[in-house]
Amino acid sequence: MNKRFGWLPAFFALLMGLHLAGQTAQADIIYAATGGFNPGSLYTLNGSTGAGTLVGALVDANLQPYALTGLAFDPVTGILYGSTSSASPTASGHLVRVDPATGAITDIGAYGLNTLSDITFTSNETLYGWRSAGDHSLYTVNLATGAATIVAISDIGHGFGGGALAANAANVLYLTPDSQTNPPGTLRTVSKTTGQTTIIATLSGAPVITDGNIMSIDAMKFDESGNLLGINNLGSGFNTIATTHLVRINTTTGAITDIGPSINYLDAIAIQFSAVPEPGSLALIAVGLTGLFAARRWRR
Repeated sequence: MNKRFGWLPAFFALLMGLHLAGQTAQADIIYAATGGFNPGSLYTLNGSTGAGTLVGALVDANLQPYALTGLAFDPVTGILYGSTSSASPTASGHLVRVDPATGAITDIGAYGLNTLSDITFTSNETLYGWRSAGDHSLYTVNLATGAATIVAISDIGHGFGGGALAANAANVLYLTPDSQTNPPGTLRTVSKTTGQTTIIATLSGAPVITDGNIMSIDAMKFDESGNLLGINNLGSGFNTIATTHLVRINTTTGAITDIGPSINYLDAIAIQFSAVPEPGSLALIAVGLTGLFAARRWRR
């Protein structure tokens, strides 16, 4: 090959690596699931409008239906876990795995309590859950068995309503535990070691408000940009249509910004972060850069 053009193979390797890396990139995907007293379904949500697209029914291999009140992606394995509601038609108060492509459920095991109203992972792959009934406290969950272990009795007492739980990038746990007993409800942090909560702000501005000025946030998660997204739920029951909105929550002021109306009876949310370049793409980029550097040294 002409020495003047010896850098071309490395240059094309670099271009191909950058092209493939661009193909694997994607925006965050918001998943949500229905709970309450009905057989559940899995949806993806439009982050700009709140509109939902059906993924599939939440059923196991025997086509038994489930309803979820919590969703969370494992930050290490990427597995999507779910928390079945206390009124789930099948296996209430259980930890399950959820196929994000179909909604198919694989049961893991019982918590040993009525249910956890929401679940979230920290970066070290610890799964936390909030129990919004009984002792109203923070729990950790065994990923192999589903067994829940209390961190400590919290200071919430008998306060309940919402019960959403989310961990940010710094592994701080945020909580909305008391919209019904302390309307309109508060945004708090909760200690991973003591289980005690700290009030950040009173919630305000929710598009869905029940009688008594209750602003129930039933599920929430942080997106990759650090925004706290939540499901603002009217509340579910045999005789109530639980209308929901996708909202954004200010973690300093508690102010709620409406994104848009969503699917009735949503009670769980999880966010799959954008894809990273595959190893092959990264390898091509490395080969290209190394080749260009070597060619530059050779020419000198």
